Amino acid sequence: MTTSLSALMKSLLRLDAESHRGVAWQPLADIYRGENEWLLKVELAGVRAEDLQLRPQGRRLLLRGLRRDQLAPCIHISQSMEIAYNRFERVFDFAFDVEAARIETEYRDGMLYIHLRVGDIR
Repeated sequence: MTTSLSALMKSLLRLDAESHRGVAWQPLADIYRGENEWLLKVELAGVRAEDLQLRPQGRRLLLRGLRRDQLAPCIHISQSMEIAYNRFERVFDFAFDVEAARIETEYRDGMLYIHLRVGDIR
């Protein structure tokens, strides 16, 4: 039985909707797979690095944080609000133990890059 990489990716990495109750928004992410590494690129424009939490839990990687509206509400009256502010959460599930992976992060230009380096992930 052959499985396409796309189908495998969908089965290995899925958004866990159950854990998102009460969360205001979910950041978008691109996910890449290398030979011994996964790379998650998460769009977090306007989020301060100190407002981010990254927590490995078994086969799951949990990303939580907060995007704050920097404008003082008493100064301006909103005419249109399209940007999501408040708490966010994104859960990524893997077929391997994320806690055993070496996790490295880089945050620049509103993008969070999460490298999961593992032994043999085939």
